[in-house]
Amino acid sequence: MKNFIIFVAFVTAGVWLINNFSYKSTPKEENKKEVISTKVQTPAELRMERIKQQFSSWDGSHSNTVKEIKKHMNNPKSFEHVKTVYFDREKVDNTLKIVCEFRGTNVYNAVVKSRAESIVDLDGNIKSFTIY
Repeated sequence: MKNFIIFVAFVTAGVWLINNFSYKSTPKEENKKEVISTKVQTPAELRMERIKQQFSSWDGSHSNTVKEIKKHMNNPKSFEHVKTVYFDREKVDNTLKIVCEFRGTNVYNAVVKSRAESIVDLDGNIKSFTIY
C-alpha cells in the first residue's frame, strides 16, 4: 500500500510538472515581441511611404498624372504607360516632379511616344502639368 501511495504521488507530481512547465512565452519574450512590432518610423521614412502610395505597384505610373494625360489625349483608350520617374523637390518647395513617358495614337491614328511632366504635392494633387 505504501508503494501504491508513492506511485500515485509521483504520477500526480509528473502531471503537475507537465501542465505547469510546458513551453509558454515568458513576459520578457512577450515584451521583446512588442518592442519589435512597435518600431517608430522616422520622418524621412514616413515621407517615403507617403510618396510611394501615389504610384502604381503594377507599372510604376503616377495615378493622377495618368488621369490628367488621358484628359488631354485624342484617344484615351490608346494610352500605354512606358516609364515614370520622379524627383523629390523637398528642399525647393516640398513637391514632386513626375516625368511620365507614354504611347498613344494621334489624330492620324499613328502611335506616337510622348512625355508629360507634372508637379504634385505630397497628397498627389497636381499643381502644374505639361505634355510634350
